[in-house]
Amino acid sequence: MAPDYPSSVARLQDTTLAGELADLTSLEKVLTWLHRRGLPLNEVESIVQDEYSHDVFMPVGDGRWLAFAVT
Repeated sequence: MAPDYPSSVARLQDTTLAGELADLTSLEKVLTWLHRRGLPLNEVESIVQDEYSHDVFMPVGDGRWLAFAVT
């Protein structure tokens, strides 16, 4: 988990969403959370930055998307 992840979550205006995201410290946890919420896993996009880093984008409804930097 990136050291700035907790501060990024704290800046979310949607406190319900922020509470759900606070403990998502791995891609596995994020995908499990998406599935549990019934969000479309087939719309998750991953962009390779290098051999260790990916940016993962996922829809959360209402036209909003989340972006995660994954290493």
